[in-house]
Order: sequence, then C-alpha cells, then structure tokens
Amino acid sequence: MKSKPRQKKRIEGPVRADTGVFTSASWHLNRLYCRMLHGFAWKAPDPLPVEGPVILVCNHRSSVDPSILCASTRRMLSFLIAREFYYVPLLSRLFEWMGCIPVKRDSQDIGALRQALRALQRGRVLCIFPEGGIDRDADDARHGTAYLAWRSKAPVIPAGIIGTPRNPSVWRTLFIPSRSSIRFGKPVPPPPDPTDGNSRDKVSEWTGELMHTINDLCT
Repeated sequence: MKSKPRQKKRIEGPVRADTGVFTSASWHLNRLYCRMLHGFAWKAPDPLPVEGPVILVCNHRSSVDPSILCASTRRMLSFLIAREFYYVPLLSRLFEWMGCIPVKRDSQDIGALRQALRALQRGRVLCIFPEGGIDRDADDARHGTAYLAWRSKAPVIPAGIIGTPRNPSVWRTLFIPSRSSIRFGKPVPPPPDPTDGNSRDKVSEWTGELMHTINDLCT
C-alpha cells in the first residue's frame, strides 16, 4: 500500500515582497523577536499593494509598535522618526537604510514633509504616527498626512495596534513581554483639495475621521 504524500507545512504570515539577503534576514529576525517576546501572530495578509507609494497610518502606544508593523507587512517601511531618536549612534545607520525621515516633533517641519513626498514619489511605503509621539492625544493629530496624501495621491491605509507594552523607558519597553496584535483597515477616501476654500477646516475634519477609524481598529 502506497503511503500518502506528505503535505508541506503552511508558513504563517506575509511573504516578503522586497528582495536581498540582508533585507530578508533582518525581516525574519524582527519577526522572530515579535513572535517570541510579544506573542505576535499573523491572522491575515496585509492590504499593502506589492509596489507603488503607500501611506500607512497607525496609533502609537509603545516603542515596540514599529517592530510590529514591520513584522506584519511584506514591504520595507520608511518611518517618520523624531530627530532625537533618529540620530542615536548605530541606529541612525539602520534608519537611513530603511529610508526613514527625521522630524522635528514640536514644530512644523517643512523640510521633513518635502523628504516624505520625495519618498512617496519613489514608490516607498511611508509609515506615520499622526499623534507625533507615544500616547499623545489623538485629537491633536498633525495634518501632515492629509497634505502628503493630497500631493502624492498615494492610498492611505489605517492600522490599529493593540497590546504592545508601555514603560517610561523607551529602551526597556522593547524587552517587556506582551501579547500584541494589529488590525488593518480599508483604504480611506482621499482628502479634499486643501486649496479649495476652508482648507484648514477640511483638513482637520479629514484627519479627525482618519483617527476615528484607527481608534475603531483598536477596539
């Protein structure tokens, strides 16, 4: 009697869209970190297109959030990062390789917006935490996302992260075990033309609706 052929074990999680040995190894190492220390599991593929510009917008509750986002997506993410963290020795080389952009958090950084727009024009995935910091009030979310979405015409995809650890120390948080998860939403409609009268009110309304969508994904 012939034995039944062995079925290949299904691999959970997204399939890497980027190529390159170092890129793939870094992604798998981060994925292992998220799975072992933060109990992170992939329940569905991410909604990002395989190529082309994308703006990924997410809540920000922990310094672990970027790792969870990177582990759950097929493409390399370029983050907007506060300048004081971007220029930390050694880490700055990693951030530069990822195409991340340093931002002045407490002021309107026009230079950073221009860099972000150029990154989108090159077809990158730009990840933004609109609150501008960990556990900041969502009602005070910055309007830069609306500007970038309008100028680049890139799709805006919301995401909500739940369960990542919190600690006053940014670095200590990375080693606190947790049960973390992420939910992606459907692409949101593009923002209105900010030059077409009452631009500030329209941008504020669009940003508020986006943050409301993200909050719903976290519940």
